[in-house]
Amino acid sequence: QRQEYAYQLEAYDRQADEKRGKEREFRKMKHDMKNNMIYLQELLNSDPEKAKEYLEEYIGEAFSGKNEFAKSGNLAIDAILNYKYVNAAEKGIRMESEIKTPDALPYKSSDLCIVLGNLLDNAIEATEKLEDEEEKQIFIKLIYQKKRLLIEIRNPYRGSLKKGRSGDYLSGKNDQENHGIGLKSVRKVVEKYDGTLDIHTENQQFQITIIL
Repeated sequence: QRQEYAYQLEAYDRQADEKRGKEREFRKMKHDMKNNMIYLQELLNSDPEKAKEYLEEYIGEAFSGKNEFAKSGNLAIDAILNYKYVNAAEKGIRMESEIKTPDALPYKSSDLCIVLGNLLDNAIEATEKLEDEEEKQIFIKLIYQKKRLLIEIRNPYRGSLKKGRSGDYLSGKNDQENHGIGLKSVRKVVEKYDGTLDIHTENQQFQITIIL
């Protein structure tokens, strides 16, 4: 029993060390990103063309505005959806949308980017694993009515879904703790606006519905 207890303590220490390491890495990444944004802000003021080149390098691939999937007029929504559209197309994934939103919305642009960016990353990750090319399709609905924004994203998936202790669905990637940060960030935004978040899984279809 003492030996088993010692093993449990060692395992706990390892997990604690790993968690601390990931927290340090996350703080460093956040700090580096802030510094990059400060530099980008200065570039925008002094040399917009160089700022564009730097942003394309930072993102990892150049985004061309030629592929206008979303034309809602809201800069944050259109930027994220158009970028993810290109990313999905490169993986053989089709995207369809129903968007009815005004140019101006009563939400911070950064919050909209967090929600849409993370949800679409998850949808693309799940959909690209499908073997049948005909099934690789993501549906996006964005409708603003009566001072409320409805966000609905639906995608197919295969296999079983696992939930963590918090009740969130776990990523299929190896480092689930880091990739679980995405949905946690989405929940924080939803709570900030006293919204609701619902997830339904039926007939191998994953649907997440958010009202802000």
